[in-house]
Amino acid sequence: MSTIEQHSNDPAEVDITEAETAEADTTATDDSTDDTQPGDDTPTAPTGEPIPGVRLENVDTARLVKHHANVRTNVVLRPSFVKSIKERGVRVALKVKEHPDGRLEIVMGERRLFGAIEAGRPQVPCIIVEAGPLADDFLDMYTENVERDGLTAIEEAQALFRAAEAGASRTKISKSLGLKPDVVRKSIAAGGLSDHARQVVAETPQYEWGLDELAVLAEFDGDPDAVARIAAHARRRNFEYGVNLERAARERRAAREAVITKLAEAGVPISDLPLPGMVALDVLAGRDGEPMQPDEHATCPGHRAIRLGDTSEHPVRFVCNDPTANGHRPYRPSADAPSSAPQPTENNAEDRAKKALIRTGNAAWRAATKTRQDHLRQYLTRKTLPRDAVEFVTRQLVMRTQPVAKWMNNPRAKILADLLSMPIGTELNHITERLATANDKRLMVIQLGVIAAAHEKAMDEHTWRFDETWGEVTRKAAGQWLEFLSTIGYNPAPIERAVIDQKLYTGDDDTATTAADEEPPTDAEAEASATLEPADDDAANLATVHTMPVDAANPVDHIDPEHAPDADIEYAA
Repeated sequence: MSTIEQHSNDPAEVDITEAETAEADTTATDDSTDDTQPGDDTPTAPTGEPIPGVRLENVDTARLVKHHANVRTNVVLRPSFVKSIKERGVRVALKVKEHPDGRLEIVMGERRLFGAIEAGRPQVPCIIVEAGPLADDFLDMYTENVERDGLTAIEEAQALFRAAEAGASRTKISKSLGLKPDVVRKSIAAGGLSDHARQVVAETPQYEWGLDELAVLAEFDGDPDAVARIAAHARRRNFEYGVNLERAARERRAAREAVITKLAEAGVPISDLPLPGMVALDVLAGRDGEPMQPDEHATCPGHRAIRLGDTSEHPVRFVCNDPTANGHRPYRPSADAPSSAPQPTENNAEDRAKKALIRTGNAAWRAATKTRQDHLRQYLTRKTLPRDAVEFVTRQLVMRTQPVAKWMNNPRAKILADLLSMPIGTELNHITERLATANDKRLMVIQLGVIAAAHEKAMDEHTWRFDETWGEVTRKAAGQWLEFLSTIGYNPAPIERAVIDQKLYTGDDDTATTAADEEPPTDAEAEASATLEPADDDAANLATVHTMPVDAANPVDHIDPEHAPDADIEYAA
């Protein structure tokens, strides 16, 4: 299906047209096509001699007649097609045959003629041939309309990208082809994909790449690994999920860099790798006997921050480069008091793997939730529901499932309004006002919206975790909800599929790993962590470092004031 056709002003008309395909094959760029005159333009044979009985003329549309036996019975004129002809004229000549009585009968190009008449163009260019055997007419019709390949989505985009490169403005492209400005913008972005990205697209034929998907892929064209991961998700029909994973990872990386920049501006020395003798602050005692805090340590000559890789949960670890020389002592928790320092179990491989999986799963769940709710918003704009969906809504109300029961006791307007695409802050009474104007079928769609809000409100980042027994009932209900969504066009992400199957999620498959900052620690990071551990037996359980979480949306402002050394310097990690 032609991508550009999908975005024409009349999306219901999607057939590839003879004129547009022919236009795609032409290299004509001179806007004076309509002024072509016979004579010098008479077609010639390879020898240079004129072809007998063939000439090129601009012909008045009133002189042309339809073929008396045209095999095409339905001619559709899309608004974009007519606008293109109105702006630039007919760019590909019609083939007509001249009868002895002077009649000019169309053999190829009937749609171009009707488009010109609709656009108010009085003349069209025609290749005029002498009337020949009737059988040849039908062979010509077949050849023009069957023996051809339409452009792929990426080829269409490249055509507009190259037009822009050659000097055509977006406005000219839009007017010349009858395309909406947003379509032109996306096409130019998609048409500029690198050779690597185009190769990845070509190697993923099982996914139907459209203009929207190609334009989104262009966002990540500078990151070959991200492009490959998105394509791997696309192979499983999880394109949107893969994109949401990558966007979240990109935001997180930007937040990490913002934190590190803030620390550097505050004068904190930052190292990429720890050096021998460096010890994490959490294993050093502060003035109050508790683990050392960054604000307290800020004036120490040995105050440093170690930059951690994207695979780590936090961007930096605070350390002292020489605790002995700087007069620090190890932290020793009292026997009868709970320790605020991390326990040694956090440093064994099993615990690190578990935490890495939780980070991976939480990131996957957040990306899946955004993808799922985007799908729901679109689905809930429909006017009616299929019978299976109506049955599901009724069953949920009859059985009064746990999420529905909780909703009935405490309905929340925010998530319901969001799923129904209503403005943020819409109150329940405003939502109910819509019920008065909705017809019976639309009311059923709104009821599904209520069921959706109930389930989406009940689910969170704990839903996928089968190591937590408290959520067993919720997980079962979540599985039923996600399974229902799979029947109305939603393709669950791997983590959602695990909930449907009531199995433990262990990560996306090897060909579609999560984004870089959710992968297991590298060997270099493990070595760095070991370097930060003190060798003194008195500090055997003091192996971790002080960290604070990053607010990906606002990394600079998300700072604990207790960890700010003074009014002008703030730390976040």
